[in-house]
Amino acid sequence: MGRVVVLVELKWIGHYETQLKLFVGIILKWGWKVIVLCPEPQVMECWVNENLSEYKEKFYVSHLAEDKNKHFMKSINLWRKLQDCIHTAERTTGWQVDIVFLVWLDGLMPGSLWQSPVIRGYFMTYPWVGIYFFPKAYRSDIYMRWSQRVRHRERSKVILKSLNCQGIGVLDEDSYRGLLKELDKKNIFLLPDVTDEQLSDGAADQVRAIRQRAGNRPIIGLIGVLDPRKGVLNFLRSIAAIDSSQCFFLLAGRLSEEREPPKDREELRRLLMLGNNENCYFKLGYISDAAMVNSLVNSCDILYLAYEKFYYSSGLLTKAAVFKKLVIVSKKYSMAKRVEEHKLGVAAAEGSLLETVEAIKYLLDEDNRNRLLAQAEFDRYHHFHCLPMLEQTLYKMLTL
Repeated sequence: MGRVVVLVELKWIGHYETQLKLFVGIILKWGWKVIVLCPEPQVMECWVNENLSEYKEKFYVSHLAEDKNKHFMKSINLWRKLQDCIHTAERTTGWQVDIVFLVWLDGLMPGSLWQSPVIRGYFMTYPWVGIYFFPKAYRSDIYMRWSQRVRHRERSKVILKSLNCQGIGVLDEDSYRGLLKELDKKNIFLLPDVTDEQLSDGAADQVRAIRQRAGNRPIIGLIGVLDPRKGVLNFLRSIAAIDSSQCFFLLAGRLSEEREPPKDREELRRLLMLGNNENCYFKLGYISDAAMVNSLVNSCDILYLAYEKFYYSSGLLTKAAVFKKLVIVSKKYSMAKRVEEHKLGVAAAEGSLLETVEAIKYLLDEDNRNRLLAQAEFDRYHHFHCLPMLEQTLYKMLTL
């Protein structure tokens, strides 16, 4: 008799959606029953019917999303709503839940210390595990005021040390070490950063058109959800700093202009007007098909991953290893350490346009690029961040 697992995902964009589908596919194939609570239940139900139809009798999905309003009771209300949704799912299906898997634990963390014991005492009545994406206060390599770090840790420790918390998963080594030290009696798991690896049949014409526009020039791409932390401005600034005959720039994904600092928005709008130039192509808008994202990644020669104030892991680094693409990352932190260890590309100082341009020019040199490609340990990196490794770790987390 298989277990009954509730998967809770509050975000529905980019890597979060892809990851949830990976988890659902893995768990259903174990023969377990799966209840999903997420912002897009109809999308999830259609996906299961199309891709895992033989398991649909063991699948149930319902709506749950984070409240966008900043209310002082937001966290407590969300936990209360989560518990109500689980009760409803149990009544509807007749299944008894064994464990709850909080796929994005960050979104359920309390905003104030007084909320933590309330949540722990009244709304955490099921055994649960969770993935903590951004445990900033537990990392020694991130500057935080002492008082801020202490407050953050105290809020989260009440939740993480609850009896019903069976274990916590993280996606990078520094976060793993920090949590292991702080929560020595809890099960802490270092999860492989696995991503969808399929290519899209429907992307062939689009990729061919991009390749035709690029000609013989190497393509450097920034692809995905284009938040300010992705280094969008320096990517766009680099276009004017490099001879148009040397390379072709591809920018693809959803760009949230309102999330850029107000002082940068006018420059961003001006740079985006370059989109029809001979050395760049911009495909702006959310790309819901993960296979399309992969096809765009695969069309590139170099991936721009020079993120700013991003201290953790990235699924795009796994995609780079899968499709054997060299990368440019920001120095320090997890991504730079992994790139250096596995020889996956080069690093530039965080936020430095000068070093970013130098890194691009270095990789545009064919001899440099070929030498790095010959040294790169793409397969070794992928070995640690592949589906079989994820299945092993996930099974350990969900059978504690």
